[in-house]
Amino acid sequence: MSLINIISIPTSHGIKNIEIHNEDITSLPWKVDLLVISAFRNAYRPSPGTVIESLEKNQSVSVNELSKNPLIDLRDTLNCFISKEFSNQSFRHLVCVEGISERIFEGKKISSKLFSDLFGIVSLLNYKGINTTTLAMPLLGTGNQAANPELVTKYLVEKSIHALRINPNLQTIYFVEKSEERAILIDETINKLQKRSKDQLELVFGNEETDRIFNDILKKLIIIQSIKPNLEENDTFLSLIGKINNKNLRFVELAILVRKLLELLLSENKEKTIEQNTSLFQYIMDLKSKTKTANWMISYIHTLREFGNYISHEHDSNMIPDCMDKEDIIVYTYSLNRFLDYYISFINNEACQK
Repeated sequence: MSLINIISIPTSHGIKNIEIHNEDITSLPWKVDLLVISAFRNAYRPSPGTVIESLEKNQSVSVNELSKNPLIDLRDTLNCFISKEFSNQSFRHLVCVEGISERIFEGKKISSKLFSDLFGIVSLLNYKGINTTTLAMPLLGTGNQAANPELVTKYLVEKSIHALRINPNLQTIYFVEKSEERAILIDETINKLQKRSKDQLELVFGNEETDRIFNDILKKLIIIQSIKPNLEENDTFLSLIGKINNKNLRFVELAILVRKLLELLLSENKEKTIEQNTSLFQYIMDLKSKTKTANWMISYIHTLREFGNYISHEHDSNMIPDCMDKEDIIVYTYSLNRFLDYYISFINNEACQK
């Protein structure tokens, strides 16, 4: 998976994510509930270079045909239609939003209402029994409709964060752009919107000690995948392994991916202990109370959690110190390496007891 950026959002329903990928959205290697595309009003021809053309070429999906017999037709009210369910695609339903370039301005004022409408549709689908936990979209309206990419990114991110916070079912929103140039633009815009500091955007490689530790981490991630076959195709594992392999991992990506990794691994026994939508802190406390895990290992796990909090949440620029450096990243990688040692020993011990 070509993950290039993540926004991690704490909500009352747990940590949720916005992920940015440099990928062909019409041939996603992972499954989503909704694929959202845009078009001119009542214009569904497969024009060269459009997502509509790629869908027809790559998946034999004709948006024009879908428009004639949609599952839900909201073109008169919310400027979109929703297709019937697919059984043989990486997406269950296609949502086509129309006329973005016409509606992004209302008079001389910039309007983001159309993106509010989009996420209102997601809520409507849940109300109608179509459970929507994941959706993928390109930068809507920025192709042939020529809407401003930076402006669209700003509004889509703002509305996506709001939707993830208020919609209990929605878990992950993917922005997917085939163009590397466009994907980089989204990446840069998001870093500005999130006010990410230089230390958060720094690559974690280039230091002899961290490079050595990451070689160990990579081996252990692969061992865990081999022990737990259900993790072989897990997005978090694939993204983390891929980025370590390619040495293009920034600290912000590492911290957020590791937070997701911790939640994934520590929640495996949640049915025996605590309820769903549990915080990472509670998972760690549950681990401490229900197992013989050493206090110093619990401290390592809390270190990983705290670094993840630093990355995920806005923080006071007047705090002391006001940023992290390479030594802090070494501490973080040591903690991760030791946690993976612990986890491998833990699951091997569980296997022996069965």
